[in-house]
Amino acid sequence: MRKFLGCGQLIFLLTKSPIPKEVANVSFHPNLDDNVDVTAHVVSIKAGPTGTVLTFWLTSNTIDHAMGPVFPEDFPSLVDTVGGVKYGVNYFSKAGDTSKFVVGSEEPDIDAKSVYVMQASYPPLPKSVTKVKIAIGSAKTSPDIPVTR
Repeated sequence: MRKFLGCGQLIFLLTKSPIPKEVANVSFHPNLDDNVDVTAHVVSIKAGPTGTVLTFWLTSNTIDHAMGPVFPEDFPSLVDTVGGVKYGVNYFSKAGDTSKFVVGSEEPDIDAKSVYVMQASYPPLPKSVTKVKIAIGSAKTSPDIPVTR
């Protein structure tokens, strides 16, 4: 049984539900584990005056979890294609707790056939940023991804 949390929506490939169109994908090894292959499928990056939202999903034939809600370093970073500035996912901490909680969807069990659309929150991007790359796990770069406003 799957537990659904956060901003995500599960869409099974075997149903008639539309799968979001991906604008880019990048294969990576989470936590630099060369024995595990994961693909991040990017749907969109939307920037506004108060923040930026990355919409994506993950697939894998070799692992069922690639990122955790208390490990911001597991989530993609956005990298400005012109200036090279790297933006990490937003997170918060609770008083008296050293854990860092990601602002976004909690990853479900992943596999090669299901699409669970996730979202993650990032700082606002300057208006001059029109494209970014993502860095995640072992992948330090990706195809250019357009930023919409």
